[in-house]
Amino acid sequence: MQWSLEKIYKEKVSGNIPPRKHLQVLGEAKLTLTFDDDTVEEVEVDKDEIEKIAGYFKGNVKGSFMSNEDIEIINTLATKAGFNTQNKFLYFLFLDYSVDYSKLKEFVSNKDGLNVLGENLSGLMGEVDLFKVCYPQLSFLKKEEEKKKFYNQLFVRKFEEGVVSVGAGELALSVLTEARKGKVGDLELPSGLQIEVKTGMGRVISARGAGFANDRKLINGIAKGEINLDQINPSQDFNSKLCKEAFSTEAFKKVYDYDSPELRKDYLGALLLFQYGNQGNKDGESDEQHGFNILLAVYQKGFQGRKTKPDELDKGTFFKSNYVNVGQLSSVINAVEKGMIKFKFDGEGVYIYYPGSNTSVAFAKEFFLV
Repeated sequence: MQWSLEKIYKEKVSGNIPPRKHLQVLGEAKLTLTFDDDTVEEVEVDKDEIEKIAGYFKGNVKGSFMSNEDIEIINTLATKAGFNTQNKFLYFLFLDYSVDYSKLKEFVSNKDGLNVLGENLSGLMGEVDLFKVCYPQLSFLKKEEEKKKFYNQLFVRKFEEGVVSVGAGELALSVLTEARKGKVGDLELPSGLQIEVKTGMGRVISARGAGFANDRKLINGIAKGEINLDQINPSQDFNSKLCKEAFSTEAFKKVYDYDSPELRKDYLGALLLFQYGNQGNKDGESDEQHGFNILLAVYQKGFQGRKTKPDELDKGTFFKSNYVNVGQLSSVINAVEKGMIKFKFDGEGVYIYYPGSNTSVAFAKEFFLV
């Protein structure tokens, strides 16, 4: 049988391809390509693939092709991001979009020299629209309307790498900015700054740690003003190592300078965040947590119990974020007092989050098909 490649590509692949050659299947394992200038090229094909190829031409099999050269570009991107294991995920993601691979190759070549994320995290604290940060790098997508969906599908990706959990946003920012997988934080900038990314509600202390129920009871008692601080010894009375170290300071004694339970909890949260960033969470679920320089809290608002509408993507989920440099306790306290960072103390542990965020997983699965 003989097929016109022009006809095949017009029917099966978006875009017009100028007429160049014809395809003929000979026997079971050889393809003969006849070009318009009458030159002929024979290509050996595995016998098991013949039916798939024929089925593709007949319309019974659907899919897209990616050249070895384009695959290598994506491999390089995954390597530069520091997540080599995600190259296959990236293959399939890119196959769903109209990609200009020459522009993608240019971006990958220049990735390490960017300063798009770092320049937005240079202060003591601030607000960042992460989609705006990543948008210029999305020029490799041919269709403007695909850029938000691509960004969101990449941002929502979560996975396990060895014993370490990689959370939402880490892959997206390592792929679309100069950041890469961090040595001690979640991400690392070329300057060496370590970034901890908390999307939605990120856990700082897990309730699975021994004695957390007692620690939570103490925190609630302090917040309500029911405990005289002179009567407790944090290094002995708290069970969590993070609580022991964060509250065994002079700053802890200033908690009653705040006149409401909510403000006192936020202040205690600030002390925990400062300790978490500078010493790491020794009670953490992973041994990889050893401190960081920048906390990046990303807004996530899941829409549970109903279908997510496309226009709801513009309401800030995965776009809005606040950051704070945790190197100075005063800056951390200032950011918390300004309401840029919030804390939740419940039966599951201690969470840190961008105000208004939630932990909805249904949102990601339902809309972004992960």
